[in-house]
Amino acid sequence: MLTDYCHACLGGSKTLFMYLEARTQLCRQCSCEEFKRWNHLPKQIDESLIDIIPATCQSLTAKERKEHTKAKRLERTRFHVKTALKLDEELRKLRSKKQKAIWLTEKQAEWKEIEKHAIACERYIQYQAQKQKEWKRNLPYRREDSIQEKLIEGGWGDELPPEYLSLFLRAEFWQLLRKSQEFTDQEWDQIKENVIAKLQKRIAIRLLRQKRLRVIEQTRLLIGPTYKAHILSQLPNTIIPSFGELLMTQDFLPIVQSASLGQNIPAAILDAALRKIPEIFTNWRRDVDESLLDIVRQSSVYSGQEVPEATLRYATTIFHCTKCKSKLTYPAVIFHECFMACSQFHWTDDTLSYQQSEEVFLDSINANTVSAANLVRLAYGSVAQRSPLPSVGSMSAPSEVLEFHTIAYHHTVAFLDSLGKERTTSGNALRKLNPYIKALCECYDDGWYGGKTLRWREAVNQWLQAPQLWKLRRLLLTTGRRGDQESPQT
Repeated sequence: MLTDYCHACLGGSKTLFMYLEARTQLCRQCSCEEFKRWNHLPKQIDESLIDIIPATCQSLTAKERKEHTKAKRLERTRFHVKTALKLDEELRKLRSKKQKAIWLTEKQAEWKEIEKHAIACERYIQYQAQKQKEWKRNLPYRREDSIQEKLIEGGWGDELPPEYLSLFLRAEFWQLLRKSQEFTDQEWDQIKENVIAKLQKRIAIRLLRQKRLRVIEQTRLLIGPTYKAHILSQLPNTIIPSFGELLMTQDFLPIVQSASLGQNIPAAILDAALRKIPEIFTNWRRDVDESLLDIVRQSSVYSGQEVPEATLRYATTIFHCTKCKSKLTYPAVIFHECFMACSQFHWTDDTLSYQQSEEVFLDSINANTVSAANLVRLAYGSVAQRSPLPSVGSMSAPSEVLEFHTIAYHHTVAFLDSLGKERTTSGNALRKLNPYIKALCECYDDGWYGGKTLRWREAVNQWLQAPQLWKLRRLLLTTGRRGDQESPQT
């Protein structure tokens, strides 16, 4: 009975109907031939046999499925042709009513036994189906347990708890766990190398995250209070290094290294580093300004000239980020995220999420020999890091992503000359004045009839991709509000 083919045509079929009382299973087409409606049987059958002939309530045709209401779906609508003909022939051979009554009683008793046996078979089949369903449902977990046993036998259970192994297998090898057969030694030999390689990678990442956690906990506890106190002692709007940038200095990197290994930090070393925080703040600001001044000196505008520190504050000093194309002025440029020392997670693909990019970075460094600087990047290397302390640092290599914006310089010189202002006017002064500008320069030639009118800061952000300087025509400026009828200053 429990086969995967039709007993009549012997053909395989996805849909097989099982008729336990008739001891057969048939496909849909053969079912329509073997089971007929009462009025469609090959000959007229004695109606006294209707209750002892195997029948089905299946809706085998589209018409029957349409006609059969919910109430009629349990009705016996089709009868087994062979059994009906056999029983009718036996009944017609009997002549007396008494013989027929005795025969009918015997057949009814036999039918009850057949029904009883069919019900038992149906329960057994349902039990086997449920058992098979549970087997399939639990198969991935059994395969998982088998792989875990192999890993534990190889000594990996000493390094990782079972729950971590379980999470690792489900994350990395879910398709492997979902295979439809039991796990075998031959299969383990095929996948062993790949599983262990990925497991070693996960162990390294886990170790790095443990070190990062130790660094965060210890630095917040031991260094954080002094850092915050020094911040509060500064004047408003003072530019200071972030917590991560402080830890990147030579005085604090040994402390970070010891914290990552869970070692006790000698009080003398910690106190000496904390006393240097004011000096570190001063040196950091000087180094940052000097890095920006080097970029200015390398420009064609200031090449070969003496560049004083005050140049950074000029309205004409505008930097261009080659990575994100932003236009930046001092001092906001100091904390631009494209060149933060502590935010360098080596983003190789902008489509990666933070977690994926973090794993790329973790995979690129050795967990056992990771440097203190990389540990700081791990701990405070992203603005997404949920920390009560500033999480981003200052510029790491500004010349790699930052350049002096020569076009912006010439535009701003034209603005200042038109306004009658000195070319050494600071950016803050020009921002306070914030004049409206009606620009007829080719840089704004994007279809605006009669020129484009906008604020100075808007103009800085909307310059197009650097036309040739000799194509600069003229700039008309007004210091009034939009709609004023003043004559433009030229």
